[in-house]
Amino acid sequence: MNFTDVMRAVGAPVTGACHKGLGALTTAHRSQIICVDSRRLEGSIDVDACYAADPGHRHAHRWDYGIGYRTAEGEHRATWVEVHPASTGDVTTVLKKLDWMRVRIASWGDHAERLTGRPGPSHRPFVWLATASGRISINANATEARRLASAGLDLPKRKLRIP
Repeated sequence: MNFTDVMRAVGAPVTGACHKGLGALTTAHRSQIICVDSRRLEGSIDVDACYAADPGHRHAHRWDYGIGYRTAEGEHRATWVEVHPASTGDVTTVLKKLDWMRVRIASWGDHAERLTGRPGPSHRPFVWLATASGRISINANATEARRLASAGLDLPKRKLRIP
């Protein structure tokens, strides 16, 4: 199943929230995504917006976006993107958001988990993008960097390249 099919099958509040291409992202956030071949984009979803009005998640630390694409080998993949300030003081918040997102994906079922996949050289399932106007101020040798790495998250980036 491709990204759009999986998101439609998830149920409320996600069903119907999938957009073509990067349409779910704000213009500012869309500018931080570099897509090698836009024809392989399957869609995007504003996860945060889907759950913002849900009483059970209204006050949760929610992840921002999901982007679905097809790899050069034809595999369907999803990358889950959080756009957030990138200082050492933000690490705990982003890790809470990551935990929340992982629980959502698990609750969505096997197809969502297969789309997400495992980290590899050409696939990072979870990406922290620094807000465009902010600095990245997390030292690669700091405790916070090790906390991110142990959670499977790289240091924040300015841009995300989708294969």
